[in-house]
Amino acid sequence: MNSELGPFSYDTVAGMLVEWGGAQRLGTLLSEWFEQRKLLIVTDRFLHQSGLLDLAKVSLQSAGFEITVFDDVVADPPEDVMIACATIAKVTRFKESGTG
Repeated sequence: MNSELGPFSYDTVAGMLVEWGGAQRLGTLLSEWFEQRKLLIVTDRFLHQSGLLDLAKVSLQSAGFEITVFDDVVADPPEDVMIACATIAKVTRFKESGTG
């Protein structure tokens, strides 16, 4: 058995914007890039409950995005967390609600 790693490609996002206060413009930015208006935010419970997402959520909602928050993410999530997130996305179709 050959244990050498064969050639592969690893592609990340096409671009990234880092900007001080960018959360306040997130709705405007995403409106320019995407027509879809249903959004699933996948995060951990601390970030969600701490209020750190609030500016981004207000910006997104002001731009007409419907938001669902899935906040059951943990480091290196087990399969059941991934399945729960996918189920929320399918069942709610990103309706305004959250798990936490």
